[in-house]
Amino acid sequence: MTDSAMLPNKIGNTMTRFNVTQRLKIAVDKASKTYKELLNKKISPHTIRHYIPFLTISSKMTDTAHMS
Repeated sequence: MTDSAMLPNKIGNTMTRFNVTQRLKIAVDKASKTYKELLNKKISPHTIRHYIPFLTISSKMTDTAHMS
């Protein structure tokens, strides 16, 4: 097992909570140009944290290895 950050910043250290939230907002803003329904959703790191296990449990996503 390596000691690398799960979400590294540009210099390889672990991202701060603020930075993760900021990057997620940028991604959601970009995605909402195509997927208009995202405009009415509150998407946060906490939302993602709970959604990934839901996908795994509901068998909509069986391989999460590519996410790490």
